Amino acid sequence: MALTVDIVDKHVLGDLQLIEVDVTPDNSYAIGGEAFTKAELGLDGTGHSIVVVFDAVARKVNAGATADNAVFARYDSANGLLQFFWDDEGGANSALVEVDGTTDLSAFSARVKVLVK
Repeated sequence: MALTVDIVDKHVLGDLQLIEVDVTPDNSYAIGGEAFTKAELGLDGTGHSIVVVFDAVARKVNAGATADNAVFARYDSANGLLQFFWDDEGGANSALVEVDGTTDLSAFSARVKVLVK
């Protein structure tokens, strides 16, 4: 459905901007990812492109430090989507797999840093 994106801070770095935002997924994750575009960052549609998204680890708000209390995010630049992944709990060689569709991630929040050109 949609991400809630709250702009925390903006910094100018030469011809780049570093924008820090708090990102909270909603209660029904869409397989493939949630829209994360220039509009969510408060930028108009002209002359800007997202260069990189980093520090995108979402943790449960007010939760203990157990393995199921974190999801990892990856920015899909080709499609302008923020995708969420978690451990498949497969043991020592477990891999991150995309969160199942319609999963409620609304208890998670992340401080995300975005470089914009």
